[in-house]
Formats: sequence, C-alpha cells, structure tokens
Amino acid sequence: MEHTEKAEARDDEEGGFDFGAFVDWGSYAVFAIRRHKAALILGPTLAVCLAGAALWALPATYQAETTLLAERTQMLASLGELRRGDAPTDAGSVSDAVLRRDNTLALIQQTGLVEHWRRTRSPAGRILDWLRARTSGPMSDHDLVDGLVRILEGKIYAWSREGRVTLGVYWHEPAMAYRLVNAIQTNFLEQNHLKDVAVIEDAVALLEVRVDEARQAAEAEVERAARSPRRASSSTPTVRESAPPPSVDPDLLRLQTAIGIKRRAVEDLESFRQRRISELQAQLAEQQSVYASSHPVVVGLRESIASMNQDSPNLSSLRRDIHELENEYLAKGGRPEDTTRTSQASTPQLLFAPAPLPISAPRDASDEFRDSQVRLSIGRYNALLERLETARLELAGVRAAFKYRFVVARPPEQPRAPVSPRRPAILAGAFIAGLLVGALAALVLELRSGLLVQEWQVRRLVGLPVLART
Repeated sequence: MEHTEKAEARDDEEGGFDFGAFVDWGSYAVFAIRRHKAALILGPTLAVCLAGAALWALPATYQAETTLLAERTQMLASLGELRRGDAPTDAGSVSDAVLRRDNTLALIQQTGLVEHWRRTRSPAGRILDWLRARTSGPMSDHDLVDGLVRILEGKIYAWSREGRVTLGVYWHEPAMAYRLVNAIQTNFLEQNHLKDVAVIEDAVALLEVRVDEARQAAEAEVERAARSPRRASSSTPTVRESAPPPSVDPDLLRLQTAIGIKRRAVEDLESFRQRRISELQAQLAEQQSVYASSHPVVVGLRESIASMNQDSPNLSSLRRDIHELENEYLAKGGRPEDTTRTSQASTPQLLFAPAPLPISAPRDASDEFRDSQVRLSIGRYNALLERLETARLELAGVRAAFKYRFVVARPPEQPRAPVSPRRPAILAGAFIAGLLVGALAALVLELRSGLLVQEWQVRRLVGLPVLART
C-alpha cells in the first residue's frame, strides 16, 4: 500500500498517465455492474427491440441490375458509312437516355407502379401518408406519379465503361425491382434501335423523293433532246429500260416510305420481344423445378412475362405513328392497298442514253448544250440513286445487327436479400451499443448512490488514509 501511494505521488509529480486511477475506476465499474445487473440486461434488450422495430417499420432496399456488352459486329465494321450505328458507350448519354422523364413515365405505366406502391407501402410510409391525408388531404394520382418520377430518378442508375453498359435500380420490394430492371433493359435496347433507324429512315425517305424528281427531270431532258431536228434525223436513241416507271406524287412517296420503314421497325421490336419472352419462359421453367409456384422468384418471372406480352411504350408509339401516316396517305389520295407494302421498291436503273450524232453530221452549240444537259441530268440521277442504295444498305445492316448490337453479359435476377439495411450487422451493433449503455447506466446509478465501497475512494475522494479493512 505504501508502494502504491508512492507510485501515485510520482505519477502526479511527473504529470503522466495515472495507471492506478484507471485500474481503480475499472474495478469500480465492474463492481457497479455486478450490483446493477438489471441495467446491463435492460440496455441491450431495449436497443435490440428498438432496432428490430425500426427494421420492421422502415423499408428495406433491394438492388437489381443487368450488364450489357456493346459490340460492333463485323458486318457493321465492314461498312464505313455506318458510324451512326455504333453502340452508345458514353456514360453521360446512357444515363440521360435512361433517366429522361418520358422514359420514367412510361416505366411507371409499364410496370403498374402506382398500384404496386400503394399496395406495398411500408408501415412508416403508411403512417406518413395518414398524417399527410389529415393535414393536406389525400394524394391524387397525378401527384403520386410526379412523386414516383422523382423517386425513380434517384433509384435508377445507368453507366457505361469500356463497352459495358450497366443498368440497375434500388427498390424496396424485390419482385418490383426485378420487373423495373427488366423493363429498363427492354426499353433501352428498343430505343437505341429506333434511334439508329430514325436517322437513316429520314434519309431514305428524303432520297426517294429526290431520286423520283431527278428521274423525271432526266426523262424530260432526254425527251427534249430526242425532239431536236438533228436528233430526229439520226439513229434512234438507245434506252436501258423500255418503259420508265410512272411518276409518283412526292408526298405520297414520302409517306409510303415512312410507313414501310416504321412497319419494319415494328417487326424488329416484336421479334425482339418474342425472343425476350422465350428467355424469360426458359428461366421460369428452370426456377419452377427448384421453387414452388408461390415463391417470389417464380411470381416475379410470371409478372415479367405478362408485362412483356403487352406492347411496350415504343411499340405503342410506332403503331400510333403508322396509323396517323396511313390516314394522311389516304387523305392525300393514296390507295389503301399501297399502305400494306412494307417498303418502296428500288428505283430502277434507267437511264435513257441518247445516241450520239453521227460523226459526219455537223454539230452546233445547241446540240452540245442539249447533250451536256442530258449528261448532267443523268449524272445527278445516278448519284442520287447510288446514295439511296447506300442508305438502304445501311438501314438493312442496322436492322440485321439489332440482335447482335448488345449482348446480355449478366441478365437481371430477382434479388434474394436486401442490400440495406443489413439486418444482422444492425442487430449486432444495437446489442453492443446496448451493452455499453447498460454498463454506463450501472456506473451512473452507483455514483448517484454516494456510497464509498472501495478503499481507493476513501484515499482519493476523501483524502484520508485507510487504517483497516473489514
């Protein structure tokens, strides 16, 4: 005891760490915990109960995602003009395309998110809804849709890196998270295909009108040259086609071409949808061999198949466009049977090649001028025709490469466990925190009692030496 007092005095003089005081207070805390065991038990019990109640009331978060590989096929690589068909790999463009407001609204309608939100609201969310209804009235469908748009903008993520496109969503219910990421993937692929085709189809429609106008102009020049006196007396003009095709109204030709291209786009999307349905049905058969029919994974796959059997927003928009174009075509005097043609036939390779005058025949400036005009008209027509065939080839290449443009490296799967909150970690942390709080409560209770139960308290707090122990 004398040695301990000397050590304490030396620590006080040197201003160092008072190890003796640390040991004394530690033994006092252990003694307090032994005397107040109820506090030590009550602390972790209450902490675990509160954590469990919070986990029950607050929604969990599930993550579902898919990864696509953006590939440039050998066919596209061999066509240098197909730069518009390259797969998007810029992270910003991918994110902007997925998170556009019209896409989010279509996603809400496509997955039936409004009804699902009301049906699967968490207890805490139901309490908030009840309080909001009491203060400002019930929320309308329009306000709920706007709220869901803002929520989805924070829950959906999309990024691209080195040709890998990742699409994902965080949601509070696993089946809906799976349906959302499936719909996001389908809409992303369809929109990229339509974007690739839209640029080319506009060029094709414009070029077909220009080719028809150039053909008519070339025919007029050939006919004027054939009616000239010197031409009439020379040999008969040679032609590469016996009967040129009849002229078509440029507006009708444009509308007919647009209808055909949009119908081909509908065929592409329907083919893609059937392929996705076949993949989902294969997954459903595989999961049914493992799980019961009421398992959430099986139910989620069935709901995804049911949603895929309905027209996507892109398909519905294309069908509306086709209906409007057909009505416009008929209003301008087109025939109903012409609207059923899937594409405009290739413009024939004319052209009227006027026979040159005999060498012995004298030629004047007017003959040379007429010949130059004919050659210029034919050259313009042939150049436009070549550009039209190139555009058609490009359109056919984009359509053929649709199924190979993106390869699904990791298909979406229904999440099995939430990513947050992590229930075991939270409960373990609550138990440890409860132990610490319980121990602190026991120490506070012992200090508030004001009893001196250890000899160091007499020596340190009262300043008197301990003369005897009982």
